[in-house]
Amino acid sequence: MADFDTLTREIRDNARNLAALLGVMQGTYFAALSISDVKAGRQPLELLLFFAPFVFWTLALVLTFFLWVSPRLRRWYDKEEQTKHWLSRARRIWGVSVLIFFLGLMWMSVVLAYYFFFMDLPCP
Repeated sequence: MADFDTLTREIRDNARNLAALLGVMQGTYFAALSISDVKAGRQPLELLLFFAPFVFWTLALVLTFFLWVSPRLRRWYDKEEQTKHWLSRARRIWGVSVLIFFLGLMWMSVVLAYYFFFMDLPCP
């Protein structure tokens, strides 16, 4: 089961790194929204546009947290077939969480383009 230990450690390390990156992204994006004039006089649909990356990143963070915690439940996966099943499921969850992270990143790019090019910004 050395392979299982190595793969589990790699999955946990990757999940920990993605969780840290998600935390930094959410904190930075929240700080940028806090100091901007996005909330003032906007329609609910526009506010949804600006807060959608939080939804993506929170979902990715929940999936990443599942990967970070679940290898500690190893005592239930002593058989070879159950181990292979868990590893394949963990790889799928990892792929989905990374995909959701990049979807949030692309959505943030759309929001920034909308903010800079289509919003009426007050004159400084």
